[in-house]
Amino acid sequence: MLINKTIKQINLLKQPIQILQILKYSNLNINQFKRTFCIINNDNDNDNNLKSHSPLFNQTSSERQQKIKELLDSIIRVNQAGEFGAKRIYQGQLDALKGTEVEPIIQHMAEQEEIHLETFNKLIVDYRVRPTALYPIWNIAAYALGYFTGKLGKEAAMACTVAVETVIGEHYNSQLRQLNELGVDEAQLRQFLCQFRDDELEHLNTSLEHNAEQAPLYPVLSNVVQGCTHTAVWLSKRI
Repeated sequence: MLINKTIKQINLLKQPIQILQILKYSNLNINQFKRTFCIINNDNDNDNNLKSHSPLFNQTSSERQQKIKELLDSIIRVNQAGEFGAKRIYQGQLDALKGTEVEPIIQHMAEQEEIHLETFNKLIVDYRVRPTALYPIWNIAAYALGYFTGKLGKEAAMACTVAVETVIGEHYNSQLRQLNELGVDEAQLRQFLCQFRDDELEHLNTSLEHNAEQAPLYPVLSNVVQGCTHTAVWLSKRI
């Protein structure tokens, strides 16, 4: 099929917008999307191939266990911080756009982010992971970003969501690839990452459908927000 040929030609897992375009123009439904693109799959040959080509796979057991612990700590810490930031962004947008036609749409996305945050709040306790020390900064900065883009207008608020979710979609995919490369058997965590990634891509698609690209200075706004998001992810992994 043409869609299968296209899939082979593009590294879609790193390009969520292209994924959404293929969904839009190929008539794939969300279940077909998950089976086609979700890194969590039952293809043991692919898993074995990833492991055999990973330099980490040939390390000693203790070295691998240390790498796995560091990876899990990083994933859970940064994702908890990210979901907290998303919650604050939407709170800022809701305050700025209260009573507008997009309020219910933003509220729905905010409710999904709340579920994500609650999940990582539990995981951070279960895995005994130290939370990021940057909570006070993200609390203020994320709310300010949401409120500022909301005051610029509903299109700017949607453009902010597109920019953030583009980075987060790539971020979740990167984490799933890292788990595969290390051969980490954390089925529940993988399921959460895959489901939350799908939710974030849904937010991205919804925002595009509500005229995100019509925001004033859209390319500039998108680049700035993406840059801030990349920086926040980098810092939250480490601090």
